[in-house]
Amino acid sequence: MSRNNTALLVLCAAVVSLVVAIVAGVIFVATGKTELEALLYGGGAFGVSMLVCVGVIAVL
Repeated sequence: MSRNNTALLVLCAAVVSLVVAIVAGVIFVATGKTELEALLYGGGAFGVSMLVCVGVIAVL
């Protein structure tokens, strides 16, 4: 896989991970938690999602 394709896949992984983090944070706030707790939860969701996406890209 070329370097340009890999960079594009990593950028797509970051965008998908950002969407996952935003959704996780919004759902966490909807359960009655504070915004700071939701921010930390969303950050964790971003990290895990990005790790999974990069792992999948490495396999490709």
